[in-house]
Amino acid sequence: MDFESIQRFADEFLGRLLERDRQMVHMSLLKIGRRCDFLSIIQDRYHEADAQLRAALDGRGDRLISMTSDERLKLIEEHEQLNVALHLEIESFYTFAKTVLDDAARLIELFFGRIPAKPLSSHDDLTKRLHDYQQEKTLELPARFNDAVRELRREISDFRDHAVAHEQCPRTSCRCGIAGFRTTSKPDHLSCSRRSPPLHPVCCEAGAQKGLVRIVN
Repeated sequence: MDFESIQRFADEFLGRLLERDRQMVHMSLLKIGRRCDFLSIIQDRYHEADAQLRAALDGRGDRLISMTSDERLKLIEEHEQLNVALHLEIESFYTFAKTVLDDAARLIELFFGRIPAKPLSSHDDLTKRLHDYQQEKTLELPARFNDAVRELRREISDFRDHAVAHEQCPRTSCRCGIAGFRTTSKPDHLSCSRRSPPLHPVCCEAGAQKGLVRIVN
């Protein structure tokens, strides 16, 4: 996370705030920095789990041919555990990345102030109310700022909401492949079938980092 860019922004502009507000913004920045550290840890663990699963699956078909039934079952169980470990890191990443985006939205409101009946309690609120907020506060946004906000909602928030936090279909299963993360249902083509954006968590983290810097700047 390019937290130094955020800190430079804070050092430059915090002097405009009252002491109480300055302390609150400072604490919010510390919270964002701590959760970005979480993302860095998850990213490292993801790479390790991904490498272990890839190594285990390499040449599995040839090995299965010469194994007994019991040996095959044991190997499949071992690979399933590696798959679970990898998905733990994927879902953890999206959970904390969404939290960072929500924190950033609240930081904007804390810094520039609220507008009546339209709080920025989450990144989704920011996406829906950005135009109104810009007009009310007479803000000059960077080029493609709106596009970045919407893109982050699609790549991070929507996937976290629909495929991680609020996924409700009992028939949905999860598997990892070379192309990325996918959630699928049983072959009866139920409406609960979903597919994630074709991005690895590392790609999404890069987007979240860039977006957060754009938001704060």
